[in-house]
This record gives sequence, structure tokens and C-alpha cells, in this order.
Amino acid sequence: MLSDNLELVRKKNEVSKSSYSILFVCEGTVTEPVYFQELEKYLNSNFANIYPDGIKFIIYPFPPEHKDVINNETLFTRKKQKLNFQVPSKEINGEIEEKYYAEPIRWVRLAQIIGQEGCYDEMWAIFDYDNRSEKLLSDAFELAVNNAGEKKVKIAFSSYSFEYWILLHYQLYQLNLTKSECKDSNGKEIGCCRIIGLENCCDGEICLGGYLRKNNFEAGYFNKTNNVDYLKSLNKNLKTAVYNALYIENLEKNIVLEPWQIKPFTSVHKIILSLTRNLNYIHWNYNNNKITSAYLDIEINFKSEKFTLHFKPNNKKTILIDSDNINFLNINYKRLAKNDYFKEYFKINENDLKIEIKINKFNKASFFEIILETEKYICPIFFDIKN
Repeated sequence: MLSDNLELVRKKNEVSKSSYSILFVCEGTVTEPVYFQELEKYLNSNFANIYPDGIKFIIYPFPPEHKDVINNETLFTRKKQKLNFQVPSKEINGEIEEKYYAEPIRWVRLAQIIGQEGCYDEMWAIFDYDNRSEKLLSDAFELAVNNAGEKKVKIAFSSYSFEYWILLHYQLYQLNLTKSECKDSNGKEIGCCRIIGLENCCDGEICLGGYLRKNNFEAGYFNKTNNVDYLKSLNKNLKTAVYNALYIENLEKNIVLEPWQIKPFTSVHKIILSLTRNLNYIHWNYNNNKITSAYLDIEINFKSEKFTLHFKPNNKKTILIDSDNINFLNINYKRLAKNDYFKEYFKINENDLKIEIKINKFNKASFFEIILETEKYICPIFFDIKN
């Protein structure tokens, strides 16, 4: 029963007042809870400078090690919480008002209710598109920001499913896969690309799960016993996932749209940005001819494997640019070795500086990066991505 699970959440929320605590209410019962469980361990191990007293995740529903009923379920399935909301006296027990029974608004409301009883620094509701109506989705987002007197609940939303966030750890993928999983006539997931010769398999052309399995991006699809270890390994590619999600979010065509209108899309990266505060200064620049910052403009020109940067200060402030802060990145945002390119500096006058960069292995470069004081600007160059 939901009330029983809430009681477990209440008991588990015995955290030190000095630790930073976050509540996660997840629609999925397996992949998402285990992912955040591993993320908690990663943050405690790598961000002690931000959280000297530790960081504590309270996750609903509990990951498999805390909840015997889902010990036998495999990660990366689209298991949802199927509760009978027609029997509120048994399942809801007065916890959620009847007007909030529908998905996905119930997860936002549940986070608000749990949050009223705990000292949480942040509260998140995690749910997917799942072909829901625009009204159901907009109502959930509206409740999160406009419910007077309630603690604010942040939303991490994915279209079509949370597994798109997993995919972004490996690839900047922009094609619109129209399903999370293909299903048979009985509504059962087929498991596309799980085995060779599977009947009605879309070969990763329609569903996200099939694409992930086809490209072997998720070892957990093939070996049930290594799912948790696999999620641990995702943390190594966390920066790549965040940058890829930021790229999708800041595309000009997407800025004017609501999250559920963008496909594919995920905002799970906002959790990482909120908790790893050193990533908050990233700016994406899609105008390949110019970068505009608070202190100077940078004109960019590329021709015949020569990259020219022309710096023009727009105020009297002196800007110091270390040569190590001008870099080229590969498709996974790793910096190219310095011997792949070299720089020549030309002082035009007291106010102008021109830098010419000759690139020996330009086919490896996908992004240009420049760091100006506390701000980082990333500019796409060439793409080896699905778009």
C-alpha cells in the first residue's frame, strides 16, 4: 500500500540537520531509484568539498535493496507504479486528494506531501512523457510551481523515457524515437534487439530501448546480475550526459517550447547542475560566427583548417585569458591533445587581439571551448551525431 511506503520514507528521513537532503519521488520503480541511489554514492565520494557533512537522498519508491517486492525485477524496464486509485481508502489512505489521482500530477503532489513532513533541501518528481495528453503534463508542471503554501517541487522530465538520459551518457542523439519500448498485441514489451531474429523487432529504429540494446549502450539489458555495476559506470560519463542535455535544451528551436513538446528531451541534467555547482556556468553558443560575453565579443572564423579568434573588448575591464582556457573538444567533450593543434597570437592594437589556431587533426574536433573568468562557452563545430 502507498501509505506503508510513505511510512518507510518517513522513518528513513532521519538525517543529520547538517547534511544536505534531497527527496526523489520516481514514477518508475526500478531504473530511476537505483540510478539515484548510485548517484548519491558518487556525489558523496567526489563532492565532499561542497557537502562536507554528506548528502542524503530519500528515494521513493525504495531501490531494490530496500524493497523486497522488486528484487526480482530487471533494470531498464518500463515498470511503473500501478496503484488502484479507485480505492482511495485502501491505497491512498487520505494522503493524496482525489483531484490529484491522475498521472503524472500525483507524483508532484506526493512529493509535496512528503516534503511537508521532512527537512528537505530539494524535492524532485521524476516522470516521463509516456504519450500523455498535454493537459495532464501541463497540470503537473503548473502544480509544481504554483501551489501556494507548498514547498516547491522541481521536475525531472524525459521524453520518451528516462533511458534517453542514459543514452546521452554515450551519444548526442537527436532523432525522435517514438516509443520507449515496442509492445505486442497484448501490450507486453517485445524487448527489441534483445536477441537476434526477434519477431516484430524494430531494430532500434522506433523504440529507445531497442536502440540502446542494438548499440550495446546498456550492458544491463543482457546480464541481469551486472545492472547496478553498470549504473555505477555511468557516473564516469556524467559530464558528457550533462553537456549533451544542455545542448538539446538550448537549441533555438527548443527554447520556445514546453518540455513535453520537445522530442527527444530530458531535464534530468538539472538535478546534476543543482547538486554539482561547478557546472552552472556553462553557456552554449550556436552562433558559430560570434561569442558575446559580459566583457568582450569574440569573432570566430574557420577556413582551411585554420581557426581565427578576434577578441574585441566591449568595456574597459582587463581580461586575462590563459592559453589553457582555449581548447578543442571531441564528441565526448574531452580536450584534444595540445600537439593536435597550435596557436599563434597577433596583437592588432591596444584593444584587439587575434589568435590563429592551426589544427592538425581537425576531424577529431566537434566543439570549441573558451573559458572567460568564471564563464565557460562551448561552440559546436563539426558533428558526428544523430540529427
